[in-house]
Amino acid sequence: MLSVGQIGAARGEKKWGTLAVSDYQGNTVDIPVFLVNGNGEGPALCVTAGIHGAEYPSIETAFRLAQNTNPQGLNGSLIILPVVNVAAFFERSIYVCPYDDKNLNRVFPGKADGSMSEVIAHNIMEEVAPKATHYVDLHGGDMVEALHPFILLKKTGMEEIDHTAEALSLGFGIKSIMEITKDSTGWTGQGTLFVSMAERGIPSLIAEAGQCGQLDETSVTLLYNGMLNIMKILHILPGKPNEPPKHEIFHHFVWLTAECQGVFYTKVRASEWIKRDQSIGEIRDFTGNTLQLFVSPVEGRVLFLVTSPATKKNHVLMGIGAEEV
Repeated sequence: MLSVGQIGAARGEKKWGTLAVSDYQGNTVDIPVFLVNGNGEGPALCVTAGIHGAEYPSIETAFRLAQNTNPQGLNGSLIILPVVNVAAFFERSIYVCPYDDKNLNRVFPGKADGSMSEVIAHNIMEEVAPKATHYVDLHGGDMVEALHPFILLKKTGMEEIDHTAEALSLGFGIKSIMEITKDSTGWTGQGTLFVSMAERGIPSLIAEAGQCGQLDETSVTLLYNGMLNIMKILHILPGKPNEPPKHEIFHHFVWLTAECQGVFYTKVRASEWIKRDQSIGEIRDFTGNTLQLFVSPVEGRVLFLVTSPATKKNHVLMGIGAEEV
């Protein structure tokens, strides 16, 4: 029997239900959970999406994976949470949970007696993580983010775990890979679910595709085919995985942040390759005076870019994948 909370699926069954989570203020959300328990022995692959509620291609990918996967002939099992941040999904909230204004993917492993985001994180680590042998978190560009498809891979120093995670990342089918190690500079993923999973010894990665709050079929297809490929690599599904593309691998994730409130003007696009010291944007006030100039500190690829001109102090505006800093 495969079970999460009160939901259980015997061998050869597919079941769905909800994981009820309540915070200290009495607010409750019901997180949808799909269990697909194959009739053969194999790994337990956990898939999440909707940690950020407006990243729609990743959410749709998880829905389709849950709806289309037949447990007959499946070796192992799938645990799928297609909309983790339910309140953010229905409120169309960018980045944060509307109950506590926190970014859910910055508070893992969470708190049992915390705010809604912290309690959701705690419940996933207690109810879901112990059942998983492998983990993929699906993401994309939020409503105001243009994005270049990429993989996030966390290297833990545990050789066998890292080797498996790397094989899954290379086999997913997305060519740009951000490999985070103890020597990486910039964003390191602390507080995220995939890093928390990796540090528990579960081979983990994030796959990102889609942008600007759009549900586009190209991004869904890219993520969906990537999941099928991973399932074949793990022998959960029969068949030969597709050959991976030629990869570019980065080791430093450099984020640029607003030092002031104002109007942001970018000079580059997501996916663009930029040079060190290249002028890439500026923040102006309402009269057109320049308040902050952005010059790239590295050479690399623009992996995500905020498309909204309106920006506040400390808002992240751009993420660049770089090999050297």
